[in-house]
Order: sequence, then C-alpha cells, then structure tokens
Amino acid sequence: MPAPPRAPATVAGTEIDVSKLPLNLNRVQRQLQAAIEREDSGRSILRYNVNVVAKAPPIQLITPQDDVRYAPTPYGAPTHQDMINHVTPKEFSSPVMDFNNLIRWIQSRAKSKD
Repeated sequence: MPAPPRAPATVAGTEIDVSKLPLNLNRVQRQLQAAIEREDSGRSILRYNVNVVAKAPPIQLITPQDDVRYAPTPYGAPTHQDMINHVTPKEFSSPVMDFNNLIRWIQSRAKSKD
C-alpha cells in the first residue's frame, strides 16, 4: 500500500518539516500493519501503544508566597490553641472578664453618686 504524498503541516503559520522529527515513520507503519493483521478471536483489532518521553515540569512544593518560617503551614498539624478550641464547649469559651476592673468601675460609680 503506497503512502500518499504528504503536505507540510502548518501550525499557526509555521511549517513543520516531518522528516526532521525524531520519528521513524517506516517503523510506525510496519507496527500498525502488524497490529491490523493480528486477529483476536476472529476479528481484526487495531492495538497501538504510544510512548511519550519528555521532561516533566518542575514540581514546586513551596512557592515564594508561602511563609513557612512564621506562618502555620496549610494542612499541617493543629496547634495547641486549635486543640483547646476544639475540645472546649462553647458555653465555657466565653470571653474572660477582669473582675478587678469591674469592682473599680462599681466603686467609681458609687463615689460619683455621693
């Protein structure tokens, strides 16, 4: 089966020379032809594998926006205050009142009425 003549591929105005690609088209055609000729349970099945080898982009675990020295790490272990807030019922976590200031305020109000 002769291969049809190929026109150069164009992508956004640039031409790609297929002959310069690191690809052996004859080997690919032979493997595809062998896959077509192979029969599995009485019918012809086309099976092919594509191996893509490329350099993966670097994985950046800590970005410049992350403050790992002074800020809590996201999804890290809970702090002591987080655990206290978790186990303390809402009824017992009311704001703390300074009774000394309350007594002084009451005394100052009593003195101003005299």
